[in-house]
Amino acid sequence: MIKHVLTTIGTKGIAHLADLTTTRQCRFTSCLVYIDAHGVPRAFANQGRTCIVASEPVKPLDDGAWSELWNVMIPAGCSAPLSALPADKRQRDSDRWK
Repeated sequence: MIKHVLTTIGTKGIAHLADLTTTRQCRFTSCLVYIDAHGVPRAFANQGRTCIVASEPVKPLDDGAWSELWNVMIPAGCSAPLSALPADKRQRDSDRWK
């Protein structure tokens, strides 16, 4: 669903939605669903990742970014969005999430 959100309201809209909360917290969860050979749906989801949404998106998007979310997603223990973090801090955060 994030593709639809980024296409319609973008990172600026996500930051605005966070303005309407008291904590600016959000959770990113991934889910994979497939239908097996017997027609039974199978779903796998991770526990998600709690982050803080920045008050304004940072620009430009880092060359190694996998999503525009990097411009608004502030990982736990950090004070800036992923795009604004040095590569070593991004790598540490990515390693913790895996």
